Amino acid sequence: MKKPQKRIAIAFAVGMVLVTGAFLLSRQMQAPDTNLASASSALVREHIKVTDSDGDTVPDWQDALLGDNPIDLTVATTSTYEPPKSVTGKVAVGFIQNFLNAKRYSPFGDSNEEIVQKATKELTEASKDALFVESDIILIDTTDKNALRAYGNQVADILLSANTGKESELYILQDALRYKEEEKLKELEPIREAYGTMVLKMTTVSVPLAYKEEHLNLLNALSAIQTDINAMRNVNDDALYALMRLKRYHDDVLGLSNTITILFDTLYTIDGVQFREGDKTLQLVTFAP
Repeated sequence: MKKPQKRIAIAFAVGMVLVTGAFLLSRQMQAPDTNLASASSALVREHIKVTDSDGDTVPDWQDALLGDNPIDLTVATTSTYEPPKSVTGKVAVGFIQNFLNAKRYSPFGDSNEEIVQKATKELTEASKDALFVESDIILIDTTDKNALRAYGNQVADILLSANTGKESELYILQDALRYKEEEKLKELEPIREAYGTMVLKMTTVSVPLAYKEEHLNLLNALSAIQTDINAMRNVNDDALYALMRLKRYHDDVLGLSNTITILFDTLYTIDGVQFREGDKTLQLVTFAP
C-alpha cells in the first residue's frame, strides 16, 4: 500500500472510532437510570393530615397560633387621649409641640433658644401661687387696743398650735431622694396638713381693718409654704414643678418670718398694744420693755 493510501486508511479508522463512541455515549445518556426511577417511584406525595381535636372547625395548628385569647378584630376599640395633668407633663408636651412646629416651618420657625424660653415661661407661670385677696378674709373696723390684743393672740395661737413635726421638710426630701425611699415622702404629709390647717384658720380670724395687708401677707406666706411642701411630696410624679417650688422655698420661709415680725412689731411698737403675761403673743415673740 502506498504511503498516501495508508494515511487515508488510518484517518478513516479514527473517524469510525469517534463516530461509534459518540453513538454509544448518546444511547447511554438517553437510557433511563433504573436507580433514580426506583427512588422516585418510592416517594409518594400526600397532603398533611389536618386534625381538629376540639371540633371547632379550626385546625389544631391554628389553635396553637391563636392561643387561649385570640384577638377579635370584629370588636370595635376606642381610645381617647388624656392630656397630662402634671406641670411636668404639660411643659413637656408644649415643648415637643413647639419643637416640631419649629422644624415644620423652618427656617421661619422659632429658634432653639426661643423654644426653651417658651418652656421656661410656661413653667414659671404654672408655678405661680393663687393669692388670697381682701374678699377671702373677715375684716372689722376697729382700733380698740383690746380688739388688737385679741387679734394678735389669736394669730399667735394658730401659729403655735400647728404641729409641723420635729424633722425639717428639707431633710425628709433629701433622705427620700438620696436613698430612693419613696415611703419617706409620706412623712411630709402631716407637715403639709399642718400648714393647710393654719391657712384655713387664718381665714376665719376677725382682722382689724388696719392690719389687712399684714394679714394677707401672712396668709399668702403660709399658703406658699404649704404649696412648696405639697410639691416636695409629689416630686416623683411632677419633678419639674417640685424643682421650681424648691427653688423658691427658701424665699417663702424667709417671707413668712418677715411677715410675722412685721405684724407683731406693728402691734407692739406702732399701735402700742400691751401684751400680758400668759398671752400667746409673748410666747411667739420676745418684746423689749
